Order: sequence, then structure tokens, then C-alpha cells
Amino acid sequence: MRRIVLTTTAACLMAGAAYAHALLDRASPAVGSEVSSPPSMVTLTYTEPVEPLFSTVRVTNGSGARMDEGKPVAQDDGRVLSVKLKPLLPGSYSVEWHVIPSRLDIDPCPLAGSDGSDAFWIIDQEEPSLSASLDDVLVSVPNEGA
Repeated sequence: MRRIVLTTTAACLMAGAAYAHALLDRASPAVGSEVSSPPSMVTLTYTEPVEPLFSTVRVTNGSGARMDEGKPVAQDDGRVLSVKLKPLLPGSYSVEWHVIPSRLDIDPCPLAGSDGSDAFWIIDQEEPSLSASLDDVLVSVPNEGA
């Protein structure tokens, strides 16, 4: 039994070097981006089809609270995974994923997946302008000559 496990593990490790993994091609919001309005979902596009049943996408805020809702949904023949988001406030967000290729001829070891992470920021567009701030601090000075 031990020999079978070691042989299978060795085969998976060697196969990983010979076959492509499903790697992240692009993301929306883009990796490392600043967005002015909160997205309603995160979309990840991979170089190869992935199996959504065995893949995860996790979005957390700066405090580590989960902001994703539900399981990832596959589109474009499994090359795209989308996950809905809870309402987001301005701040930093992390996106972490683990995907398993859906076709064993691409990667014959189902345990060999692809992991990754990125971040995006929502910037606060409601900061007061400089002119509005100056209007708030100006104090009328009484006219002493009147």
C-alpha cells in the first residue's frame, strides 16, 4: 500500500513538470487595481478550463472578514470563475483562489492545482473637494469700520 501511494505521488509530481496548469490570465477587478465603485463580483480568467466543484475563490476585507457570497460559478467552458460579493465599502480587499484543472489530459494529477492571490482597493470618491473644505473653515470677520 505504501508503495502505491509513493508511486502515485511521484507520478503526480513528475507530471506537473510536463503538463500545464490552469494559471490566472486576468482578473476583474484587475490585480493590484484601485477602483472607484465597489464591484458586485470578482471574475477570474484562467489559461485552461478549471473544475468549479473543486475550486475555491475567497474574498476578504482588511479585517479578514469574508466578503464573497456562494460558490464560484464557471463560464466560458470553465476558463472563467465568478463569485458574487457582499456590499463593499472603501478599503483593501484580498482575493485568494485554488483551482483544479477540469481536463485530466491537461494535468493528469487531480491533486495538482493552482493557487494564487491578489488584491484590489476601493477608493473613497466622497472626500470633500479642497474648495468645499475651505468654505467650511472660513469665518466671517466683522467689519470694524461699520
